Amino acid sequence: MTPDKARTIYLKAVRKVAPDADLEAVRAGADVRYVCHLDPPRFCSFVGRLSELAGFEVHLDDADADSLRTIDDAVRFLVNESSRLTLLGLHTAG
Repeated sequence: MTPDKARTIYLKAVRKVAPDADLEAVRAGADVRYVCHLDPPRFCSFVGRLSELAGFEVHLDDADADSLRTIDDAVRFLVNESSRLTLLGLHTAG
């Protein structure tokens, strides 16, 4: 997965659960959960949608959740996780 694809997937997942969020206003390093008002139920929905779009399971454990706080962190996480799963033969490159 390329960084551009990861960013697109992440933003699409946020838009699905927070359609009124102004993602253009999200500054680098800002916690998207707070900026886009992703309360715990919406964050769970977001993670589910992200898993569907990414093609692999994103978990709600602390490690994965912390990796989804900012757009840059999430892009890095998605690219790295996709690569890791592809190397293990558990995911096709995307």
